[in-house]
Amino acid sequence: MLNDETRPTCERCQFRLHDERDYLARITPDDVPAAVAERVVGALNGMADAERFRQAAPLVDRAVPGQPSLIDNLLDRRPAGGFTDLAAVAGTPELSSGRFSELVAALGVDRQPYEPEFARGSTQPSHGTFSASRTELDFSYQMLTPGAGEVKVLQGARCSACRTNVPSFNDETNSWEARLQITRLIIDGGNADATVNVTMDHSLNPFDFMKPVDRDAPTFQFPALMQLNNNMILKVRPAGGETLTLVSRDAPVQVGIIHHWPPYGMRLHSVGTTDYHVLGDPEATPVLRVLDGTTFLTGPSNFLNHRADIVRHRYTPPEAPGRLPSVALSWKPVPPGDEYEREADYYHVYRGISEDSWSNVSGPVSRTEWVDLTAPPVAGALSYRVVPVWVTSMGEIFEGFPGQPLRVEPAGSSARQ
Repeated sequence: MLNDETRPTCERCQFRLHDERDYLARITPDDVPAAVAERVVGALNGMADAERFRQAAPLVDRAVPGQPSLIDNLLDRRPAGGFTDLAAVAGTPELSSGRFSELVAALGVDRQPYEPEFARGSTQPSHGTFSASRTELDFSYQMLTPGAGEVKVLQGARCSACRTNVPSFNDETNSWEARLQITRLIIDGGNADATVNVTMDHSLNPFDFMKPVDRDAPTFQFPALMQLNNNMILKVRPAGGETLTLVSRDAPVQVGIIHHWPPYGMRLHSVGTTDYHVLGDPEATPVLRVLDGTTFLTGPSNFLNHRADIVRHRYTPPEAPGRLPSVALSWKPVPPGDEYEREADYYHVYRGISEDSWSNVSGPVSRTEWVDLTAPPVAGALSYRVVPVWVTSMGEIFEGFPGQPLRVEPAGSSARQ
């Protein structure tokens, strides 16, 4: 793990800006110190059978119905004299970069258990602890219609956000648990054959959680197993074809080992395969099968970590009877993007008469200022907030988190008397 104190920090949140490799979400043989590599190779060569391998590295395995598991293949491909180095291990055809990284972490690195801060606090605010990450997804898939096609690999990236709640002990499962909730997700990517957008199906309420790897831990602690059970919506546009909106009957399950919060530098691996069918198909005929997938949370997301807060406003009363007032607004821009995230494409300004009623009154705004010329002549206050927007490669609109609401109180209102 690199530790270069000369690296710049974000001017807005003071988070030190790291290179993706600092988080080691994807590990290559060259990233691994010699002592760790020797330990991993020794452990792999010493595995007596597949069951012991699964106990030592439970997230490395991948099973496809009717085929040998990944761990079985690794052991079968082990040379008579054993693997000589990590490069030979990484060369195993079925071993993805994500699962190779998991293998190194499981067999070569010891983690000291500890209780995270969010598990100890009991003071306000009472909402869950927030995290937003740059998110990448690698998955292998197979088109099932008109016939089973060849297995292909697709990569996508963007960002996701989640929050975790204070853990509690679950008497039914006899273990500590901390509930998770995914609040934003957008993956934008593809290959030569198709473009794909992946978003959350927010019509369902999944149960996502973390629980300590040590089931006998006296309190919630890291390292912990994170499990996500989220239904996804895939929008797939084959090259030269029309866009298909695909959903699954079963919730895809992904699991990973988390060592700290925020969960930067971790990997989540799919469990089993998932079939997707066209939304609205009464027969639910599968057209695409995801065979394996790894989600990488590589670092903080500029787009979701920062708000576009309004910093200046001016209320202008009606110039004459029958005319409308106007409200001029300016706000902080979301920080510029980098090689992982581009900056916001534009902004939406929302207006509300109460905290529960918001309407997009601006449409796309490419600058960081805007004038509301249709403000209603209400006797009380008006509220505004600004939301950054990304447009995906397929033209889908993805909104980030809104800035803090601004209450605009005219000088002649009863609140200012």
